[in-house]
Amino acid sequence: SILLLSTTTSIILQFTTCAHALRQNEVSMGTTILAVRYDGGVVVGADTRTSVSGYVSNRYAAKLTFVLDGNVDDYVRVVKRREQQQPTVSDDSSLFDENAAVTTTATTATTTPTTTPKITPMKTTNEYSTCVICRSGSAADTQAIASAVRTDIVSRQLLYNIRGTVTHVASLLRNMLVQNDGRLSASLICAGYDHERRDGVIYSVTGGGTAFE
Repeated sequence: SILLLSTTTSIILQFTTCAHALRQNEVSMGTTILAVRYDGGVVVGADTRTSVSGYVSNRYAAKLTFVLDGNVDDYVRVVKRREQQQPTVSDDSSLFDENAAVTTTATTATTTPTTTPKITPMKTTNEYSTCVICRSGSAADTQAIASAVRTDIVSRQLLYNIRGTVTHVASLLRNMLVQNDGRLSASLICAGYDHERRDGVIYSVTGGGTAFE
């Protein structure tokens, strides 16, 4: 990985090449992913070539995967609206038992009100984070990682009303790579606009699980 820093912009250029140095007129078949931070956001880019050894299997592969965007909020809003519209079903099976005995004896019973856990409502704001994962390494491994991260981010917002941020995504990526102990071939850049920090954020995540901002 190469990290170039200047006073006005931060550039992370990360690429994968063969073990040997390139010969004259030899073309690298590795992956190039790029993230540039500017005032208020980031710009990301990647090549589109997927190769199997020296064979180019796909010339138009998408190596930029969005895991945070406005669609997450829209999906969570639709799911919560459907949950509120579902009718409450009683668990008392005797209501549906035709052979249940009917007793006329007057009894006094005390009922305890059932308490439901209170969930803190999410702050109503139009501001949300956007995050994209720039993927290099095994296409299968990196696609599975990005899919698992997006699922975790959506589940967290559904259960706890917590909007995901770029830092959350970088932490999830780091934990996944550390837990797999080098069995996944992945070298990633996690970049986007963080609504909590109100600025563009870039993380470089190595295959061993080390994250650099």
